[in-house]
Amino acid sequence: KEDEWNGYFKNSNGDIVKNIKWTEAEPADFSWDGNDDSNTQISDGVYSYEITSTDKAGNKAQESVITNIIYSAEKPETNIIVEGTRYFSPNTKSNLENVSFEISIPLPDEKTGNKLIEWEIAIADKTNKIVKTINHKNYGDIPPEKVLFEGFDDNGKILPDGEYTASVFAKYLNGYEAQKVYSPVVILDTNAPEAQIIANDKVFGAGAKDTVTYSIMITPSEGAPVPSWKAEIKSNDNGNIVKTYDLGEYPPETIIWNGLCDDGSIAQKGQYLLSLSATDLAGNVGGGKSADLVTFDTTETQLLLAMTDNAFSPNGNRVKDTISISPVTQTKDVIS
Repeated sequence: KEDEWNGYFKNSNGDIVKNIKWTEAEPADFSWDGNDDSNTQISDGVYSYEITSTDKAGNKAQESVITNIIYSAEKPETNIIVEGTRYFSPNTKSNLENVSFEISIPLPDEKTGNKLIEWEIAIADKTNKIVKTINHKNYGDIPPEKVLFEGFDDNGKILPDGEYTASVFAKYLNGYEAQKVYSPVVILDTNAPEAQIIANDKVFGAGAKDTVTYSIMITPSEGAPVPSWKAEIKSNDNGNIVKTYDLGEYPPETIIWNGLCDDGSIAQKGQYLLSLSATDLAGNVGGGKSADLVTFDTTETQLLLAMTDNAFSPNGNRVKDTISISPVTQTKDVIS
């Protein structure tokens, strides 16, 4: 009968880190918590377990060995961030055709025996429907450090405008599953900014109508914001820009123009057009222009009455019985 049983846990260098002994009893089932004989947690790595017995005569039995026991308390932290802009406009004239996700899925050191066995980068729409997936099955064992999202789903179909979020999942051989992490929301927006402009008059510049008022209506958008709007009043005759406005993120409801240019001079008589322009954060360029041309006319018209004579005698003798009155218009430039 065996007098003593000894079990040893050894590291990859052959050093004993844990000793378990049974005296005058057969080995019992036990659990190892990864601590050594001094109750200190061992280092991550590959271990073996050996058990042998010694009888009362001092004879030792052949060792039984279990190898490739991987101990890993490692809990790698995954992460995903958006590199650069969160807004993009694929398949348009915008130069922001994609968004870039920076990925962190750590690969354990081979010496620890731990390794990455599953990983996935998933992109979902606002309803949490996954539209694009990159994982160990379709990409390979080593995950990418960067992913470009160009607005296509797994079937190569362009996705609709809207909000999208990327997530990262990883599972390791030691059983650790990294908590799923999410990127900031990214915005796919292919619609250019739009504005409608209506002038309250078609002619102004003399008399009571010394200004023209343009009403501005910005088309609402749930896509990329517009950081700044600009307005220009341009001559329809020669294309010269005579007046500019920096309207900021939120344009006013009206613009009133009195015919003055940016340098303070009076604009030439002629037809003019107001236009708005803007570039949103997805790189879409748009705007709008007034529906009708507005004429700036500084000519004032006077109405005169001309008579054939300054006296008449309606007595029936057919001599100056009537007088003829004719209207005559006369114009002058009110700024001359």
